[in-house]
Amino acid sequence: MTRFILLLGIFFGSHVLQAQTFNGVGGAIPDNSTQTCFNINVTGVGPVNGTYGLSSVCFTINHPFVSDLEVYLRAPDGTMVALTIGNGGLGANYNNTCFTSTAATSITAGTAPFSGNYTPEQNLGLVNNGQNANDTWSLCIEDVSAFDAGHLV
Repeated sequence: MTRFILLLGIFFGSHVLQAQTFNGVGGAIPDNSTQTCFNINVTGVGPVNGTYGLSSVCFTINHPFVSDLEVYLRAPDGTMVALTIGNGGLGANYNNTCFTSTAATSITAGTAPFSGNYTPEQNLGLVNNGQNANDTWSLCIEDVSAFDAGHLV
């Protein structure tokens, strides 16, 4: 079952010429400050850099109070990129939400429920540092408050 997606592509200016999509599985997001990482295996890519690299990360999270969440992408070399930390006000859910450097709106300017494209809190290009992408990537989620657990769908 598809849970979250990494899109790796070759860039020319702001246009993706060729892309590969990798899907992972999700599950429960425990309550009250337990970080859980959901893995996705990437193969057939090779080194990622400023010409060929991570283009976007997409996911759906059901959670009644998304401002409780801290969501990071962890690359195979250990590089962590903050996608969203404490955003969304009093709202719920990330519905088919994608993080890409070319989005017009920052996640920090949005309100839940989130859907569509947003720029993440940190630059996705941080992982395009010459590392070999063929390995395990992780979407790491922490619910920093009690009383309302969620689920990566």
